[in-house]
Amino acid sequence: MPAFNVYRRQLVTKILIKQSIKSRRNGSILAFVVLGIFILTVLSMGILAAAYGVRLRAANIKAQTSAILAAEAAYEEAVSWLNQQPDVFAVLVPPIGKRGGRSWRPSSREVTIKGTVEFEGSKGDYTISFDHFSAAQPVYKIIANGYSRNATRTIEAQLIQTISGWDMGRCEIPVGVSATSPVPFTNEDIIDMPIHINSYKEPDDGDLDIHVSMSQAPTFTQRVSIAESRYKTSGGVLDKYSDIINMFEAGIYFNQPNNKITTPESLETKVERFKNNTNRRFNFSNTTGQKPRTHLPKSADYPYTVYPAVQLEFFLRYHVGYVRITNDCTVCGVPPGHYDYMIDSRNNGQDYRQYDIYGYHYLEVSNQPKIYRITQTYVSVKTNSDTSESGGQIYVDGNVIIGGAVILDSSKNLYLDDTGYPCQLKGKLTVVATGNIWIVSPIEYEGPQEEVYEYGVLVKKLPATNNPNYLGLISLNGVVKVIDPGQSVCDGTGPPSYPGLEYKSVALARPFSSGKPYRRQLPISTFIQSAITVGKGGWGAENAGDRYTITGYDNLVLTGSITEAIRGAVAESGRGYKKYYFFDRRFSEGHIPGDIWLGGKYTPIPGGWKDYRP
Repeated sequence: MPAFNVYRRQLVTKILIKQSIKSRRNGSILAFVVLGIFILTVLSMGILAAAYGVRLRAANIKAQTSAILAAEAAYEEAVSWLNQQPDVFAVLVPPIGKRGGRSWRPSSREVTIKGTVEFEGSKGDYTISFDHFSAAQPVYKIIANGYSRNATRTIEAQLIQTISGWDMGRCEIPVGVSATSPVPFTNEDIIDMPIHINSYKEPDDGDLDIHVSMSQAPTFTQRVSIAESRYKTSGGVLDKYSDIINMFEAGIYFNQPNNKITTPESLETKVERFKNNTNRRFNFSNTTGQKPRTHLPKSADYPYTVYPAVQLEFFLRYHVGYVRITNDCTVCGVPPGHYDYMIDSRNNGQDYRQYDIYGYHYLEVSNQPKIYRITQTYVSVKTNSDTSESGGQIYVDGNVIIGGAVILDSSKNLYLDDTGYPCQLKGKLTVVATGNIWIVSPIEYEGPQEEVYEYGVLVKKLPATNNPNYLGLISLNGVVKVIDPGQSVCDGTGPPSYPGLEYKSVALARPFSSGKPYRRQLPISTFIQSAITVGKGGWGAENAGDRYTITGYDNLVLTGSITEAIRGAVAESGRGYKKYYFFDRRFSEGHIPGDIWLGGKYTPIPGGWKDYRP
């Protein structure tokens, strides 16, 4: 019996030990299972969190991208508004009536233009305001914001209206009241300035908007932009420019927006503001009672039309810049040449009309010229927040004669023939005429110049970057032309005599006709240094096909810029001028007074762009 009890206790002990071991095993497995479930739960939560984070970041990136695009769209909308305005400054800084030479002042506050753009899931807004002056040129500020969910983006830009180089409303020359003719550039031409040409037909028509002789390659050293397409699309795709594309060293750019050359109100509104801001002494308009008068009626002695004009002659005296102003001149017109046309704005059913070209002019003996320092013409533009750099302004409601009788010495220096003073411009000046501007002698700046000779002839005279002198010539309703010196007489002997009137010689006296001041010529290289704007015609040379020249083709050397509604001729059939045109990049810095810019493109100034998240 005792032995059985011992055995039973041992058996029970073994069973309990086995149960204990099994229980521990089952607990370990459960613990591992629980731990595994926990680990899987943590991993799942991590994966879900990562997925959520990726989705959130993707949503934020999408929102930020949408905000950036909305801000850029708002900025482009603001630039589009600027490009559509005839006179941005007058909108943003409204004037208080006419100032008659006192600084142009704004209303009590400067105006801010606001606008919005809407997209699905995002939107943008912008403000446009006047910011400051860069020299004499207004700088405008655009602040464009883009919004998408909680994302915001801001673009802040300061812009100016650019000046292009040589801008043409149409790259053809009028040859009749409703006809124009393509005039090819030739290998005689050196065009060292950017060119822009507006489209005048369908952008994808079959006609080229720039004309180049295939047998004579001109020299284009800077970019050419054209408003038309490179391809003709009607009747099949055709590359119109494939034959001449390689002639353009810096490339040719197609489908560029038209500028405002041919938009009348773009120039008219700015000219009106220019007139109102011009000093009364230099404002020859109806408002001052100084409108030039006509003295000579048509007669048997002189059957042609006569025109009033104001003559301006620039010179230096003791290193100071002066202008001699002769008001109330009487210009005797002579019959025009083949290409002496301007745009006809008289609404008589034709596109162009011929005009009488400059022949010579008279002055009343009692009407003596007046001499002023260039700085006496200076005015500035004032706003509530800034004042522009001062510059000279002369306004003429009529025609202007630039230059006079000059002497060319052995060193090719110009002097006024009756004074001996150097015939140069020193200062900053803009001359605006409602009529024609006739250039009767070379126009050159005082100060450092870059000069280039070709076969012993000076063919380039470009103002150095540190040259502080500038001239702008703007014709509202006429042309800007270099006169034909051969038109000085109408009968081969001299101009008619009239009591009380004095004949005024211009240009150079011809060496073979000493003692006859009505015989004249221009130098082999005629230098014109100016920014030229022509509202109703073109820049060029009068009587181009038959004009008097020394060598058949003389050199017309323009350093500055050209803005013209339609091309003007400078040569024909071996007579006239070879073109040497050089862009004066200093003009892009805004030193020409008057704020008359027709480039039509607004671009950020250096350092004038910020793109940030508020």
